[in-house]
Amino acid sequence: MTVTNAVTVVGAAAFALLSRNSLRVERKQLLHLLLMGVSMGLTGLLLNIAYQYLAVGFATMLHFLYPSVVCISMALLFRERLTPMKLGAVAVSVGGLVLLSGGGAGSVSGVVLAALSSLTYALYVISNEKGSANTLPVAVKVMYSMGFGLAFNFCVAVGTHAVFPAPGRGLLLALLAGAMIGTATVLLCAGIGRIGASSAAFINMLEPVTSLLLSAAVYHYTISLRAGLGCLLVLCSVLMITLGRRKKSSV
Repeated sequence: MTVTNAVTVVGAAAFALLSRNSLRVERKQLLHLLLMGVSMGLTGLLLNIAYQYLAVGFATMLHFLYPSVVCISMALLFRERLTPMKLGAVAVSVGGLVLLSGGGAGSVSGVVLAALSSLTYALYVISNEKGSANTLPVAVKVMYSMGFGLAFNFCVAVGTHAVFPAPGRGLLLALLAGAMIGTATVLLCAGIGRIGASSAAFINMLEPVTSLLLSAAVYHYTISLRAGLGCLLVLCSVLMITLGRRKKSSV
């Protein structure tokens, strides 16, 4: 996590400088960015620990409850309208995730940790729409927030005596992962700025679907009927959110 975050910070800083964005932030914005960075760092930490107690599919399913958390939180905390289409998307997405997870059992600790990761990531997503730091250019916001996340992960790594990737293939893979995660983070933040946290979170649920499809295409992974139905339900939930937005914009 430390190496991937470092790549994201360096990439965002380079993009901000090339775009001639000012790196100056106000104290209030800095506190907001700190919240975003810590919530992102906690998400990765909680999810990675949860993987030690739960099957990966089950832990990932619990983590990807965050779009539903975002949607409900936006309605309760910021009075965003919770339409029947959104409620339907929440129900359909949860059903799709259950099918995609393949089921699984594990310790209560693992369930709690994975569920908490969905809450911390929901906080990060919401913070990308609400708060003073969102007036900053996307690259600057990502640079600072992920910088705080990098500091958090570095402290955790030192405190737990984590082993950093050695020069060679492991380090190259970590750098490649950092480049992809950094690009995804910038695109997500930009998307939230345009369509809002709730819609962006649901569209981001395509991640487990695309992962499954790529595994089938590249590694000849066999997609079961249950997993295929799960993919279909997740796609339906994204479609429901999209149609709901189009209906809202046409009114």
